[in-house]
Amino acid sequence: MSVVLNGTSQWLEISYNSSLDITTNFAISFWLKTSKDYSSAYAWLMRWYDGTKLAGIRICTNNRVQFSMHDGSNEIVVYSSGTINDGQWHYARAYRYNSGHTGSLTIDSSTTSATNNSLGSLVMSPGEFAIGSYPGGGSKYFQGSVAHVFFADMSSDMRTLYDQSSANGYKPMLRRNCKVALSLAGNLKDYSTLGNDATGFGSPTYESEPSKINPHL
Repeated sequence: MSVVLNGTSQWLEISYNSSLDITTNFAISFWLKTSKDYSSAYAWLMRWYDGTKLAGIRICTNNRVQFSMHDGSNEIVVYSSGTINDGQWHYARAYRYNSGHTGSLTIDSSTTSATNNSLGSLVMSPGEFAIGSYPGGGSKYFQGSVAHVFFADMSSDMRTLYDQSSANGYKPMLRRNCKVALSLAGNLKDYSTLGNDATGFGSPTYESEPSKINPHL
C-alpha cells in the first residue's frame, strides 16, 4: 500500500523510539509520485528535527528533490539531476556516509552527491520524524503518494535491506498498518510492537500501488 497526501492538511509522524535516532551514517529509501507544480512553494517529503539539527528530503521550487542536513552551523545540500512531478512513480534513496561528511541522493538511476568536511554531529535524541510535512504539520505539505519507506542507521545497501525484509517477513514503513522496518546492528526488525507506528493526521488515505513498483530494486 501507499499513503496518499492531499498537500494541504495531511501528514504522518512516527512515534519516537531511540532506534530512529540519526547517528553518524544513515540511509533512507522510498518511492514517491506527484504531479503538483511546486514552483511557488517547496514541500517536505520527510524530515527529522530536534529544534536545532535537521535532516530532510523535500521537493524544491524547481520541482527537483533536495536532500539536506544541517548541524546548526554547517550544512550539506544535494539536488536531484531532474524533476519528478510527472505523475509517475520514482525510486529515491538518500545516504549520509564518509564519516558523516558526504550526502548522496539517487532518483531512479541518477545519483548526485556533495561533501562538507565541516558538518558535525547530527545525533538527534529525541528526534521527531514526519512524512508529508514537518513534525507538527502546519505548512509545506507534500501532495502525492509515498510507498515502501525504509530507514537504516548506517549507510547500508538498500537492496540488501529490501531482500532481508522480504526473506524475514518484515513490512515496509508505509503499508496500511504503517509498520516500521529499521536496521539495528545490521538486522531488520519490525518495531510496530514498540509503539513506533506512523500516526496519520488529517485522515490520509491509502491505495494499492502499481505492480511496477518493485520493493526489491
